[in-house]
Amino acid sequence: MLISIPLYAFLFAYLAFLTIFVIFFVFNIVHLMHTGGTTMVSFAITVSMVAFAAFTLFFTWVSVRNIDWKQPIEFNIANNFSTNY
Repeated sequence: MLISIPLYAFLFAYLAFLTIFVIFFVFNIVHLMHTGGTTMVSFAITVSMVAFAAFTLFFTWVSVRNIDWKQPIEFNIANNFSTNY
């Protein structure tokens, strides 16, 4: 039995992860602004977190921009669970 999964299924999973990450990131920034975390240390940590997230997203985009997302990944289940010894 041959199962075929297109690569864009993994792209949708990654986009769901990014959506959750952005929601938590915005809540974190709003919480810092609301609680008055205006010290130099909190500012430095916030800037470093934004820079780290931006670099991660940039390098992810550079890594996956030339991928053909319509290409399937094929799994041959019959060979994996066969009883031929």
